[in-house]
Amino acid sequence: PDGCPRVRTVAVAGGTCPRPLADRWSGRAAFFHCRGSAETTVVTTMGRHTAVAGRPATGRPAPNSTVYVLGADRRPLPMGEVGEVWAGGDCVSAGYLGDDALNAERYAPDPFLGEGRTMFRTRGLGRWTPDGGLEHLGRAAERPGVPDTRALLRLAGERTAGPVTVTR
Repeated sequence: PDGCPRVRTVAVAGGTCPRPLADRWSGRAAFFHCRGSAETTVVTTMGRHTAVAGRPATGRPAPNSTVYVLGADRRPLPMGEVGEVWAGGDCVSAGYLGDDALNAERYAPDPFLGEGRTMFRTRGLGRWTPDGGLEHLGRAAERPGVPDTRALLRLAGERTAGPVTVTR
């Protein structure tokens, strides 16, 4: 931050931003902590962080996104209860090319939006906070042998001997 005195707004996306870094930036600029995955166009939630807020906020769903905290039965959990985070809305990708088993595990019909929409199982754990934000609490146990998205794209590139472009 010290080397960027003219920066007024910062947004980070992907994994959890370390609190010391978020605190430093938020003292100088509007700092937004965003979360999501490649399968949901990277940003599914966003929240503005302030140093007095504690850990960087996961925030609320981004425009055209829905976020659900669901129990094992895929029903919404009450505020404060920990469950698995699923994402829905226009942000959800079409799935993994040629991997029906992984698609069946990570994508499901969205019963809340309906109309043939799909929701994505992020494998994140979270709970809704009293202020309407989502608190990210880590990852659910991953299925052994299932690589992350970056690994899947890298593998696809190796198999096609070049970069991979994914279109819907």
